[in-house]
Amino acid sequence: MQWMWLNNGKSAPAVLFRCEFYSDGRNETAFDYSADENCQLFVDGKIVSYGVETGSPERWYFDRFARKFAQGRHILVARVWVSGKDNKAPAYQLSVRNGFYCTLPGQWECMAMPGIRFEVPWPDWGSFPRFHADKNYSDSLLAGQGGSWEPAAFFEDDRPLFPPELPPQRDELCKKFHYDGKKFIFDEYVCVNCEYTFSGRGTAKIRWSETPYLTSAFNRHNLKGEKGRRDGAFFVGDFDTIAVNGKTRWVDFTWRAGKYLEIQTTGTVKVEKISCRHTGYPYPDVLFPRGKWKKTLEMAKRTLECCSHTTFMDCPFYERMQYIGDSRCEALALYALDGDPALVRKALRQTVIAQKADGQIPCRYPCKVDSTIPSFIPVWLLMMHDYWKNTGDVELVRELHQYMLNISGFFQKSIGEDGLLYLPGWMFIDWQWPLRGVPFGGECGTNSIINLLVVLAWQKLAEMEAACQDKSNSELHKKLAADLLGKIKENFFDPQSSLMADDKNQMFYSEHAQSLALLCEPGNEAFARGLRTGKFFTKCGIYFSSYYLEACEACGAWDLAEKRLNEYLELPALGLSTFPEEFTAPRSDCHAWGAHVLWHFRQLTGKPYRKK
Repeated sequence: MQWMWLNNGKSAPAVLFRCEFYSDGRNETAFDYSADENCQLFVDGKIVSYGVETGSPERWYFDRFARKFAQGRHILVARVWVSGKDNKAPAYQLSVRNGFYCTLPGQWECMAMPGIRFEVPWPDWGSFPRFHADKNYSDSLLAGQGGSWEPAAFFEDDRPLFPPELPPQRDELCKKFHYDGKKFIFDEYVCVNCEYTFSGRGTAKIRWSETPYLTSAFNRHNLKGEKGRRDGAFFVGDFDTIAVNGKTRWVDFTWRAGKYLEIQTTGTVKVEKISCRHTGYPYPDVLFPRGKWKKTLEMAKRTLECCSHTTFMDCPFYERMQYIGDSRCEALALYALDGDPALVRKALRQTVIAQKADGQIPCRYPCKVDSTIPSFIPVWLLMMHDYWKNTGDVELVRELHQYMLNISGFFQKSIGEDGLLYLPGWMFIDWQWPLRGVPFGGECGTNSIINLLVVLAWQKLAEMEAACQDKSNSELHKKLAADLLGKIKENFFDPQSSLMADDKNQMFYSEHAQSLALLCEPGNEAFARGLRTGKFFTKCGIYFSSYYLEACEACGAWDLAEKRLNEYLELPALGLSTFPEEFTAPRSDCHAWGAHVLWHFRQLTGKPYRKK
């Protein structure tokens, strides 16, 4: 397959490709295209595409462009951005070989975009590099005019290209913001593609932010400061910079996230215009019930929208990575809204495609850095089961079944002499524990929570296999689940208190363990009593409250479920329009896993949300 690049074979942060084409004014101009790392398309200087779906070397995507243009000659320009393989690169953006692919016939020319530098972003690491346009940026280049162009060099690239799996992303003008004399303030948290027009001579500095901090103190390690009620005055972070020499139009390389946009200028530079367009996965418009829950449900939906693009992601401001734990919560919220499940299918495929030889799957993918969170591996199986139950799509279960068997094999090989699982990697469960989210008592190498998650995953796998008429594997996984649950009871359960301990010494307890025990054995009255006692050291945070609420639903503890959901009612009063990463001391103001509220509120009421 013919791709193209600069003649000298060198890399550059941004490379432009242009090709002239003719339109008869009646028929669509149609072609396929792709880019590594990614690109935007312009026709006669106007942006017409924001790029292709996020993929990976195993599954790279192309897009299909088709649009009518006025009769006559036009110029297509593609701006390909390349952040490189160091820590300047977006954490979610992988690469095979830099290049541009397009089936539009014609004479293709290219040039390195002058004066562009990328730097490591901070504090929003992993999102997109800071850029510096050091030379006066000429808007005519995006129209294919001016500059030093040369014939493009073609090369063979044998990566398989896959057609888009998702519906088109949102593309709507954002109108709800105002300028307070220093910064642009949006009515709600936004993810937007932006264009800026400047005039004068000097520089323009651009910085996007979530909410400001109460003081200038900021922990550079955990990226946290005191946020209070989100009414502080201190902003943190580096700026993008643009040299301005006369009228300058800048189209940003990618979408930006936050609630505040600062533009600082030097010399005689003035901001003439900004245009922001909402982007993200298209979810249906729904009507939420009036009353105390309305604002909270709107926040949950806005959280889901901001964390769903061409992949699920944990947060739009920071690393933007497709973590399994977050993705399951997002998928549940999608089902609650009766949304198009294409993004769930893609996430399920995309994560396991990076499976290792021993059956492990990464905690997030696509991602530049390999990382394992053992608790997220069984969660992927739970997410697969959710998909099957909510869509009835047994074909995807069959397609991915071998990956599931590999995961199961990894669990089986990780069983110790005491019959419990001992898994390698970061034993994160929930941020409620201060030691990087790892439960107390973890020094013994195992805990009840990860073991219960595997029991639940084996149970759900057996159920899916039964639906696929795979009786032998279904019976195997039922037995594995039953045997492991028996060992868990022996080592962690205290029948006198009806409580499931986190550790084998039975010194530490949490809502997490009680919730999962009940989900593994919903009819167990002792487990139900344990959940109702409320005598735990560790309470579920925003993320794991999804499992707590599910356990409440399983035993009919609607009073406990409503009590927990009531805690989300306090978040709008903090000046937020999305759910943060944690109830207290959060890093991000918009974090995907809180979107599960949409699912559990619907389960609690038993009523679907009405479409607008």
